[in-house]
Amino acid sequence: MIKIISKEGWQILLTPCQAKLSKLLDDIFFNEMFDKDEEQEMRIDKFSYEILSKIKFLMKIIIDNKITLEILEKRTNQYYEMLKRVKITPLFSLKDFFKLLDAVNFLNIDIIIYIMLSYIKNEITELTINEFCEKYNLTSDDIINNGNTHINYFNQIMTN
Repeated sequence: MIKIISKEGWQILLTPCQAKLSKLLDDIFFNEMFDKDEEQEMRIDKFSYEILSKIKFLMKIIIDNKITLEILEKRTNQYYEMLKRVKITPLFSLKDFFKLLDAVNFLNIDIIIYIMLSYIKNEITELTINEFCEKYNLTSDDIINNGNTHINYFNQIMTN
């Protein structure tokens, strides 16, 4: 098991299969120096327990349902089910979405990045900029204060 410690000091336990979805964790813990019998841990002060829990939840679904990038690229039912899991709602805000995207990008979890980028691409293509800002309650302050981060994410989304 891999123990991930959040910025609050709370622990998330990942199975080896879950941890291997992350290129970062795979590179750190699954090499010649890795003792398979010993529990490993990593402190990630950048992310909350809530965000790390959401990542573990998504990883569990991916592993339990044997979801791969190839399956998602075919736009199967699993693709649309996974999009629902990252959908922006009143309980999972746009701010939460970008926190999650930041965390999966840091951990380098390609399959979750693909799901999230697919979701936001669909949102962007269906709405005008004004409609998007209105739907997600964005103001000019949001764009100015966090503009570089959002512009970088937007450019990455549009080039993938």
